[in-house]
Amino acid sequence: KATQEFNSLLLSISEIDLPVKRRGY
Repeated sequence: KATQEFNSLLLSISEIDLPVKRRGY
């Protein structure tokens, strides 16, 4: 369960981080 929460956290960070990199911030 803890691993699943960690994966969800990583996924949410990746989804936020990718558009930021595309914009060049």
